[in-house]
Amino acid sequence: MASEHIKATIVYCSPGGSTLNVAQVIKKGLEGDAAEVTMVDLAAKKEPGAAGAGPEDGARILFVGSPVYGGHAIPPVMDWLAEVDGASFDYAVPFVTYGGVMSGVAIQEMAEVMEEKEMVVLGAAKIVGEHTMMWEVDDPLGKGCPGGAEDAMVANLVTTVLAKMNKGTADDLAVSPSVLRYQPEEIYEHHKTFNLALIKPQAPKRIVNEELCGECQVCAEHCPTDAITFAPYPEFGDDCIICYNCVKECPEKAIEVDMTPAHGYIRARATQFDEGAESKIYV
Repeated sequence: MASEHIKATIVYCSPGGSTLNVAQVIKKGLEGDAAEVTMVDLAAKKEPGAAGAGPEDGARILFVGSPVYGGHAIPPVMDWLAEVDGASFDYAVPFVTYGGVMSGVAIQEMAEVMEEKEMVVLGAAKIVGEHTMMWEVDDPLGKGCPGGAEDAMVANLVTTVLAKMNKGTADDLAVSPSVLRYQPEEIYEHHKTFNLALIKPQAPKRIVNEELCGECQVCAEHCPTDAITFAPYPEFGDDCIICYNCVKECPEKAIEVDMTPAHGYIRARATQFDEGAESKIYV
């Protein structure tokens, strides 16, 4: 199968690294089929419309990836989708990573925005990764993921999507919205009101140890939303998505947090929703 005229753009935000891993597997699959690929990291390029599909010759496909926080794609991803010009792309594929608790309604919500912008959604994926709030435990949910099995699944998604593109532009190539609405109805009802904004006030609090802090600003370099300012020590703004990169990356361990209570809550939520650590593609 030849795909010399396919122009692909992969847009993602990956505080914990799992979404980046999936994006890289997608890139490898596309380039192996001779597609022209542009990667856009929203943690590095935050301006709306940072990704463009280039000239309008050839088929143009957009892959958009996000971790799932509070059952939804994170704000940088949804904000970018809200701003992007849908006319820049013919096709689209949303993909999410989640830490073994629940993939929520993220895929459906991303696909709905894409469809509103008249992109044909050809496929989607939910991929398990290690839960980013469990970095201190030996047995985090999603331990060892994504790995070889998940990479093979993503590669299959790319192959299938490219095969669809080569068949033409008919809307019947699209994934049915009902396929992407895979959660039980009570999950959708739950997430009409449950989101990251509700989680943040309950999340483990970070305390800056001023005696340890060297004001190196490494924490800000690793913040995917530019939410950290200094006066002169780190302060966390409203755009913070509680990824805790600032804690994990601080070279002086000056940003302190007790994650122990969160670990029990996370496991309880996984039991409550009973989705399991199951990666899956939708084509």
